[in-house]
This record gives sequence, C-alpha cells and structure tokens, in this order.
Amino acid sequence: MLAYHDIDDPSTFEEHMRFIRRHLTPVSLDDVIAAGPRGKSLPRNAVLITFDDGHRSVLEIAMPILLELRFPAVAFVVAGLLDTVLPPWWVEVEELVRSGERHVAEMARRGPEEVIRTLKHYSESRRAEAIDLLRRRAARQGSPEPQVRLRDLVRLEAAGIEVGSHTWSHATLSANRDETIREELTRAHEAIAGAVGHPPRSFAYPSGDWDARAERELRELGYEAAFLFDHRLGACPPPDLMRIPR
Repeated sequence: MLAYHDIDDPSTFEEHMRFIRRHLTPVSLDDVIAAGPRGKSLPRNAVLITFDDGHRSVLEIAMPILLELRFPAVAFVVAGLLDTVLPPWWVEVEELVRSGERHVAEMARRGPEEVIRTLKHYSESRRAEAIDLLRRRAARQGSPEPQVRLRDLVRLEAAGIEVGSHTWSHATLSANRDETIREELTRAHEAIAGAVGHPPRSFAYPSGDWDARAERELRELGYEAAFLFDHRLGACPPPDLMRIPR
C-alpha cells in the first residue's frame, strides 16, 4: 500500500509509476477488499496506490500519468476544503510560523514542523483557537490556495481514481469528542456522495491515527476499508480491512 500526498516532483512520481509498471502489479480497491474477508488472492507483488488530502496535484499531475499507464488508485479528500481557496490548516500554520507568528505559549521557539506536530494532537476546537490566535497576531490569514472542486471528483473517478473520505477538516479523531467525530465523518461522507453520485466506501485516518469510535461510525456508514499511515508493509491478505497499513 503506497501513500502519497501532494506531487511536488512530477518526474520522480512518474519514475515511481514506471518502476511499478516494470516490476509490480497495480491493484484496485476492489481487489484489496476482495482479498479481505472473502480471502481472494492478490497477484504477486500487488500494489495499491493512494493519495491523502486531495491536493490539486493529484488531479493535474498524477491523474494523467495514471491514466496513461491504466493504473487504478484511491484519493482520500478533505471534504471541507473542496470548492474553496482555503489552504489546509497545516499549510497555513507553516506559513504563519515561518513569518515569526508563534505567540502561543507552548509553541514559543519551535519550528513549523514541531508546531504542526503539536497541533495535530489538539481537538478541533482547541486547534481552531490556536490558529485563530496566530492569524490575529499576524493580522492576516494564510495565502489563498485553490482546491479541488466537487465536480473534479467525477473526473478522478472516471480516470480510475476512486474517491474516499479523509474527514471534513482533517481532524485527528482520537483527540476529539464523540460528537465531533460523528460530524467530521458524516459531513464528509454526505459531501462526497453528493458529488460522485454514490457513497464513498474507503477512508484514510488523518495522520494515520486509528480510533475505535471512528471505526464504529465508519462501519455504520457502510465503509468497507480504512487505511492507516504507519509506514509499514501490511500482511497479504489484509487481516483487518478497517486498519490497513500503508
């Protein structure tokens, strides 16, 4: 299971994909799900290609390459960013911290990477307060960043890139209350379903952070697979389709 975010080096990404074409066997989400409870075998050297966050480079760079090679993939989108020019919260925080705006006590004298790691473990409400304080100290917000549009999700799926959910706001689910988890999952689920014409069936835990309450909600919503981001190779077939390593 390979996990990418934005494609900031197109030539290297294409090199990866052509290596896969020569030496490995790309599989679809259908293949992975079928290899779970039903126990169907995957081909030798099987690879599932996935993308987290729904960055525009997946649409503009990865999609044409995958389409040429006829590779299936899955893109997990942060539904609350679709159709906006809002930067992801971690991009905005990096910009504000690099400009010297770190006027939150526990963030003092830290670099942007450490600040972002800290905020990943905040609840949504606490993180929003911290980011708002950074904005007010800087007297500005992050630079606009056009995001993937809802109608682009149909283009992705037509190219063989299935759209999955990555929550509404990229919340770290284990840091939040039950009602926040439910809202994050349900709002994203409904937005994606409305855009592509069917409910999403796969999910990627933000920051790879599995949460038992989230898994229960996902099962109730009908999800068939959920992915971690633990930098591990997984067993084949996956022993637990709701906790697949990547």
